[in-house]
This record gives sequence, C-alpha cells and structure tokens, in this order.
Amino acid sequence: MFPIILNPEKTDILVIGEGAATTRRIELLEAACTSFEHIEDDDIAQSTFSRAGVVFIADFDDFTSGTLYDQAKLAGCLVNVEDKKHYCDFHVPAMVRRGELLLTVSTGGGSPRLARRLRMMLEQLFPASWAENLQTISTKRDEWKANGASFTELAENTDKLLDDEGWLDVSCPCFEKAERNV
Repeated sequence: MFPIILNPEKTDILVIGEGAATTRRIELLEAACTSFEHIEDDDIAQSTFSRAGVVFIADFDDFTSGTLYDQAKLAGCLVNVEDKKHYCDFHVPAMVRRGELLLTVSTGGGSPRLARRLRMMLEQLFPASWAENLQTISTKRDEWKANGASFTELAENTDKLLDDEGWLDVSCPCFEKAERNV
C-alpha cells in the first residue's frame, strides 16, 4: 500500500449501495465535509461512472460488486468495494479527526479490527483539544514564514512550541491514560 490523502475538492466521488457498510462510507465522507453523489440502485448507466473519479461500492454480493467494479474501472475510476480486497484499488484507513489534524491507521485490509483498536488508542492520545493545538501551530508557522523563517527555522520553531506547550510530552496525562487502556 502507498498512503495518500485525497483532496475531495479535486475529484468527484460516487457512493453506490444501501445498507450498513454504505452508511459507514457516507458518514466518513460527511465527516470530511466532502460532497458526493449517492446511488442506492445497482442498475447504473455506464455514463454515471464517467462523472466520478473515485467510487465506493458496498452492500452487494460478489457478482454485483464485480460488475460494478468493472464498469467503474472501464470509466477510469479508482474503486473501493467494501470488504472485498480483490476489488479495491485503495483502502480507507481507520481515522481520527481533530479539526484539520487527521491521524490514520491502515492494515492494508489485513485486519480491520486491529486498525479500529489502534484508532481507539489514537483517540485517547490525541483528545479534541488537538484541533486547537494544530490551529495554534499553523498560525504561528504562518507568522514565522511571513517574517522570513527558513524551512529549518520553521521546524525548529515548531519543535520549540511543541516542547514549551508539552503537547507531545509522554508524561502528559493523556498519554498515561492511553497506555493504561491498551
């Protein structure tokens, strides 16, 4: 696997299916504030796929999933079929969102349960306050850049801010709590 983060503003996303797995995909896309088209029916015109760059397929049997996968690939789409690795061009990792901070875990489809457990650990290690922490770092970085800081100085200043605030200090109570719960 090769990890990338997709900018959903740069491609159209299509979700095909109706059921629990489809609902999970829709919730992930909504959490990312992503626009997408959702089609419940599996009787889809080939032209539908030409409007999409990324397609999620879920809640179908192997035959229907394979047919939809073939149609999407014919249109040049990247495809993910829920829980059918042989029909996946990519996998969706377990995610923790803290504002613009996105932490992900992937097992390449080998153990979704392990990915889920690691995600739960990350949720404890990085509480909701990390959304504000990242905003603080980002604002300071913009200020340092505006004042002419070099790439090396930006890294050093960021390290100093993190150290001064203690946000990555392993003695931080949030890290101690996570260690106890693993």
